[in-house]
Amino acid sequence: MSNTTKTKILCLHAKEDLKIVQQLETRLTKHLFAAKQNIDFSILSDHDIDSVEGKAIVHQEIDATDIFLLSISVDFLISKINTGEEIQMIMQRRKEEKSRVIPIILSACNWFNYPYATLQAIPIDGKLVDDKSWNNINEPLLDIVQTLERIITNR
Repeated sequence: MSNTTKTKILCLHAKEDLKIVQQLETRLTKHLFAAKQNIDFSILSDHDIDSVEGKAIVHQEIDATDIFLLSISVDFLISKINTGEEIQMIMQRRKEEKSRVIPIILSACNWFNYPYATLQAIPIDGKLVDDKSWNNINEPLLDIVQTLERIITNR
């Protein structure tokens, strides 16, 4: 099913997770393109908010985003993006029903005391993206893509 409205997806991550997030971005973009979803996919790290100009651009991105993907790892939990005002802005947009926020659990970490801990995480059943029981990276990605497709279609 095609969606004519472009959906802006912003994936937030710690700079230490850049490699896996870039892999996710590439594969998710391909999967969503194959599913004929009209998306604008961006990635953003704590490195992007190091300057005043960068912070202003990030805040503009946050204000324009429909779906936030939080790439949860121990590095993300201690990142500027998670400990600064940006995560509060994102959660406020969710509260106002302007955006969806979806945690993607990259690796095992204690994320259960953060404001997004009550949200439904993907992959399904809280299984980690880096869980060794997956046969390959496409299995957790398929779960992520199917979830995003449902959200995009129901916007």
